Amino acid sequence: MQCYYPLIDALEETYTSYPNATFLFVVRNTDAWLESIQSYHDGFIMEVWKRCKTQGFPGLDGTLEDFREFYEWHKEMIRTFASEHPSLTYIEVDLESPEAGEHLQEQIGIDASCWGHHNQQKFKRASTEKQEDSSDTDAVEKTSS
Repeated sequence: MQCYYPLIDALEETYTSYPNATFLFVVRNTDAWLESIQSYHDGFIMEVWKRCKTQGFPGLDGTLEDFREFYEWHKEMIRTFASEHPSLTYIEVDLESPEAGEHLQEQIGIDASCWGHHNQQKFKRASTEKQEDSSDTDAVEKTSS
């Protein structure tokens, strides 16, 4: 399957058309990224990316280590590209940093309150519900013994 990812396939074209563009690159810890792509829709994105015939993607037999190497390669590729094209404004933000919002506000004027990990509660809620369900089961088992 041919996939198209502009941050891999179209960097030069983007630069040619917009040599003074701002690149906002959001990164995260590699282990957290791996966990995220494994859990996102039960690994759906990993399965799609295994089928992509695009530079750097791990391929059908891609292992977690292959995905780790891909992510590290991708981050370094973007950083190198930005450093080799000084007319670009390059802003890198760590998704998990508590200062990410303040950093964006300083760099491009987006109010810090607009930034955050907005789907975090959903995951916490699902985790809490599972704990509550298991507590209910434990209570039933204890009372029926």
